[in-house]
Order: sequence, then C-alpha cells, then structure tokens
Amino acid sequence: MNLTKLEKVLKNQIKLSKNEKSSLINFIDYIPMYDIYSNQLHLVNKSQLYDKMIHSHYRFVDKQLFDWLNNKYKKLFKKKNLNFDETQNLKNLKKNIKFLENYDIAKINKKSIEILYNFSPEVGLDITICKRKSFIPYFEHLKPYYSKDELINLGFNMGKIKKINKDVLVDPEIHYKICKKISKNDITAAKLLEDCVYIKNNDAKNLIKYYSLYGSYFINKSLRSILGKNGKLDKKKKLNNSMLLSFANQLINTIKNSPPLDQDYIVYRFITDDSYLRNLKVGSLFTETGIMSTTRDPFYSNDNNDAFGFILMKIKLPKNIKGLALNIECYSYFPYEQELILPPLARFKLISKNDNFNYYHIDKNFQKKIKKKYEFEFHDFLPIPNFQTILNPISKKYLDLMKIELNGNTYIEKANYFVENYTNSINELYIKIDNEEYRINTIWYDSTGPYKKFYYFETNTGFSLTIYNKTARVILFIEINTEISVNYFMKWNSSFDGKEIIDDENLIELVTKLAYSFKIPEILIHFNYCSFDYFSSNYNSMIEKDILDCFSFPIDFYNYFTKNIKRFRNIPTMKTGFNYFQLDKLKKMKSSDINDINLKDFLKENNKKSLSELFVLIIEEKFYFYNSFLENINTIFEAESNPFNYMYYSLNAYKYLFDKNIIKSIPNIEKTLQIKKNIIDSFDYKELFKSRFRLTD
Repeated sequence: MNLTKLEKVLKNQIKLSKNEKSSLINFIDYIPMYDIYSNQLHLVNKSQLYDKMIHSHYRFVDKQLFDWLNNKYKKLFKKKNLNFDETQNLKNLKKNIKFLENYDIAKINKKSIEILYNFSPEVGLDITICKRKSFIPYFEHLKPYYSKDELINLGFNMGKIKKINKDVLVDPEIHYKICKKISKNDITAAKLLEDCVYIKNNDAKNLIKYYSLYGSYFINKSLRSILGKNGKLDKKKKLNNSMLLSFANQLINTIKNSPPLDQDYIVYRFITDDSYLRNLKVGSLFTETGIMSTTRDPFYSNDNNDAFGFILMKIKLPKNIKGLALNIECYSYFPYEQELILPPLARFKLISKNDNFNYYHIDKNFQKKIKKKYEFEFHDFLPIPNFQTILNPISKKYLDLMKIELNGNTYIEKANYFVENYTNSINELYIKIDNEEYRINTIWYDSTGPYKKFYYFETNTGFSLTIYNKTARVILFIEINTEISVNYFMKWNSSFDGKEIIDDENLIELVTKLAYSFKIPEILIHFNYCSFDYFSSNYNSMIEKDILDCFSFPIDFYNYFTKNIKRFRNIPTMKTGFNYFQLDKLKKMKSSDINDINLKDFLKENNKKSLSELFVLIIEEKFYFYNSFLENINTIFEAESNPFNYMYYSLNAYKYLFDKNIIKSIPNIEKTLQIKKNIIDSFDYKELFKSRFRLTD
C-alpha cells in the first residue's frame, strides 16, 4: 500500500481487494482523520497527527464517529428536495463512509491512538469528539468540540455530574451520555445564522459593530442616567446628542424585533459592584435600565484582571419570546465574547443568591475569584418611553479647517486645544466640503490594550475623528499622531458597497486641510474594504450566502487585478506604501508556487492560474480561502517586499495643497513631536478604553 493508491481509494476511483483491506491496518504512515470544517476525510502523515488534532480540530475515526456519519447520511438520503448544501454533504458522506468500510473501525481507532502517542510526545488527554451545536466552520471563534475539562466543569455546574475522572470519558457510552446532557444549553448554529441574517436584512450590521466597540459605553451611560427602575424618564435630565439617541433607538428597535430563542438558554454576566442587587430578596424583581450585555460562554474570562468583575449573574432566558435577546457575535468586533444583548427595561426575577458556592471553571485562577452568584430568570418587559421628549440637541458648530489656529507644540497639545476651542459641548463639529455636510465626532483613545488592533498608532494618548452615517456606519476614521492615519479602521469595517462613502476627492480635501491646520503634513491613507457579500450571486450554499457579509477584502488590489485601476492615479504627489512591481509578480507566478495541504484540491483544480487570478477567484467565489491565501503569500515574499503588508498610500498635505493653489507657499515647520502628557481632561476616555468587557459593567 502507498499514499497515491490510498488517495485514489478515498476518492472512490479504485476499490481494494479483500487481501488489501486486511493488510490496510499495517499501513501506518498515513492515518484517516475527519475534518468537521470541510466534512471530509483526510490522510494525515503520522508526524502531523497532533498538530491536525489540536490546531485544525481533526478527529480520529471511531465507532461513534462512523455511526454519526451513517446516521447523517440516512437522514439526508431520505429527505426530499435537498438544497445545495445538503446535496454536497450527501456526496461527501457517501464517499467518506465508502472509504471507511475498507477498515476495521475498532482496529484503526486503536492503531491511530498508538501512533499518536508514539509520534507525538506532547499529546494530552483533553481531546473529545463531543460536538458543539453552535459550530459553523467559517468562524474562527467557534470551536467544533468540547474539551474534557469543559465537559466535566459544565457537568458540575449543571448538577449533571457529582464526581468523575477525565480517564472515564474514554468510555464511549459514558462520553456520549455526558455529551448529550451538557451540549443542551449550547446555542444552535441555526439560531446563530438566523440572528446573523436578521441583523443583515435589517441594516443593523453597523449598529452592532458600533455597540460592540465603544457604543455600549456611551449608549448605556445615557440610558442609565435618564431611566428609572419604574421605566419612567427623568424629565429633569436632557439628552443633547441627537446622533447617539438615534443609534440607541435603532439598536433598541433591532433587539425588540429580533427572532425568539429556539429553546431555553442560560446566559452569564460578571459585575464588579452588586450594591444594586444586594438588598434584593428571592422572588423580587430587578430592572435593567441599559442594554444588557451577556455571554453564552459558561467559561467566559476577563483575563483575571482584578479591576473587573468576579460577581456572577446567571440568567435563564425562555424560548418563544420575540425581542428577548439578540446574538451579535457574527458582527461583533469581539466575537469570542459570544455576546447576546437584551433590551433596556427587561425585568428579571431573583431565584437565588449565594456567596458560599463553587463555580467550576477551566481557568482555576479565575474560578477562585468568583465569590458570589445571583441566579435570575426573565420575567417581563416594561414599555420603552419616547426618548425624543427629553432631547435637547446642541446647535451645529461649523468649521473652516483652513482658517483655524491651533496652539501647542505637540499633537496632544494641539488636539486638546482643538477640542476645547473648536468643538461643541459633546466634542463634535461640522464641516462642509463640495456642498456636503459632515458631522465629525472627536474622541481620545488608548490603543495599548484590548483595542490595539483597531488603531494604526499604538499610544495611550491617541486622538481620533470619526464620521458616521445614519446607520452608524463609519465612513471616515482619522487618527492624529506625528503623522495622520486615515481609515486604518476600515480593515474591520467594510466601507465600499456603493452606499454613502466619502469619495476620494472630498476625502483628500478634508484630510489635507485637517493636516494643514494641525501642521502635520504626512498622511497615510489605508485601503477601502468591501464585503464579500458583493459577490453573493456566485455562491450556491445558503450558509455561505448568510455569512458573506461578515467578512471583507481590500478592494484596491481587486480593482487593480481586474480593471487595472490604480487608485489616486491622478494625484502626482500621492505615493504607494506597496510596490506595483511586486504586485505584478503575482500576475506571473503560478498557483503551483503555493504548497498548502489545506488548499491542495483547490490548487490542483486551478494549477494553470496565476496568483493574481487565484486572488480574484478567491475574492469572487471562495471567500473561505482568503486568509490561507494571505498566509501563503507571506511565504513567497520577504516581509519588507510583500505588498499585502503595505496596503496604504502616502501624501504630503502641503505639497498637495500647494499644487492645487489652495496655499501660496509650503510651510517650513518642524515635525510635530509626540510628548505623552496627561493634559487630556475633556473626556473620561480611560474609563471607556480600560477594557473591552461590556459583560462586566
């Protein structure tokens, strides 16, 4: 037996004789493993078993897996009118089962484990094949299987297990029984997809993104200041931020009209201060005046940071109630939080409270710190009042960026002066460019912690300006430092789909004038990103269609490869961070230059295509290969010459404005220095950026 022959058997191209089948168990160089992401069997080299099991979530074949594949096949085979996904699954299942029939399942499982231990000394005992109901292959944060630690600790917390040892879970029958009990509270993949589609279809994607980053802080701070526990508005207080109120109203309506839960679920929330709960008696009601953030993850952890909460709220949510909870993880900037949000003025009945209990957690240090637990169940809603009755909008403050003078030597001093003298009381201003009016929000930020990846500059005294559209979409994001960075944030916020985007001409005019006023001439403009949903008509799979909008790609490179369009080509002073010469190399290199086992079949089908053609094909039809493609590009180019590492343009604002005859001469000003002074007092930004964990506020 050899690999080539066995691969043909796997593809059902040839059949093995009876003698070949009996000797197949002795071929140990390659072992069949099941990949739940692709629903395929793969032949894995014996030296890679551990890596595939841990990092790719492959699993060995055993009786339980074989029976599960057979049961899935039988159910699909009996079903009429299969959709595209089901038809593909049926073909894969038939192929997988037919191949596995060549083996004695018990023997190949035993042999697989032996080889794993012999060739992978680092292997542990925490692997199971207990599948999570929430698993969807395309999301990195969704893992397909529970670990043994997770099963055991969940069993303890649910009262399903009293005492057990990890080794006992090797027994298939015990493993199956525990898995069935424990996985009941896991949210279903169907429910995750339903909420994902609901958010997309109701144009709420950007509201969710806004809330998950720092909108939760602003919205809840406002709601909790004006709403009483009786659901009545405090008429003495006024809201003066009309944009924030609009976002809050839209988000509340989105939650209130969301699909009901498909079954009862338990969600969790950690708080730092329980003073508002301490005097509650069992059976009494608690009213949440803000939008409540919860997690479905029973092993949610706040990185053991003592500044955050270790008081647990455990909340039971019933099924079939419209608008009770919306799962936002497919669009959240922090999907690992597995967050469900509940509308304001939801009321909960206290079932129990306990400060003498054990909450079992996979992080034992975190477990030791959980000192108190409140258990609630949802009771009802109070009506949402009309917030418009207390709106007192601030008058607009217009600004001509070419006519302002900023005092200060550093960007921090200038930014502070800018906020104090040229924005209104809620730190916003208005400008007009080409008869278009733009409302700009200013904010200080700290990008040294959890928010680091969203900012180009890493600093604890960052200053940014943001323009939103009416649906909370970010259409311009500017960071001011010793240089000016434009739209780096768009990497996580696809900005180009034909709706309300600032065109390049207005963009350049705005940022160059801003740079001139701050006396910071160097500007970096990052790529626009487009949602893969733009090509939804190229996909047959309904699951893929449902989630395409959750992912994005750089539109600038796509336009160059497909239309030979060079963005900003009409601006002579504009430079590229990348090199078109390096980019053109991809037009000459073939897909055969990539050697990736995960792309093996795809590359074989497209072996005559250039890498630029492969890039376009992936963008238009195979979005799930995009990250793998980038990883392979990293192996082809040196870091300093890889065009995908430099997806930005650079422009000198002074030269541009001079060429446009907007200024008469080029200023001779020394580069603005970055001096980290704590002179910022206009906004409690440190409270906002100290943590991403809304589940603890």
